[in-house]
Amino acid sequence: MITYDTLLTTAINELHGFKEKYEAEIGCDTLDAESGMHTIFSFVFVPILSDAISRDEELAKQYFDFVEQMEASDDVLVQEVCEFTILEELCDEFKDAEIERYLGKVTKDGYNCIRKYIGN
Repeated sequence: MITYDTLLTTAINELHGFKEKYEAEIGCDTLDAESGMHTIFSFVFVPILSDAISRDEELAKQYFDFVEQMEASDDVLVQEVCEFTILEELCDEFKDAEIERYLGKVTKDGYNCIRKYIGN
């Protein structure tokens, strides 16, 4: 189970390309040791996933599987990163038809709530 305290380490260890992008953002001073999870996931996770949706189905599946784990976490702080950072940004960037095939059951429920809330 992913917790807020293990979220960054888990993403670094499990997600293809995450560590490299994270280190690049640290190197560019976009992120630093004080950056919070919402900022890290906005600058690292979301761009990788957005690109994968358009270009790399297997990578998109890997990242959406991770999103499903986040949304299913018992840790509300992990759920908040998932919903208010990842899913909300995806709602802004993509049409439902472009991503619904990747959504797991728990993620789909969260995504639909966010879509309803923002009115798109």
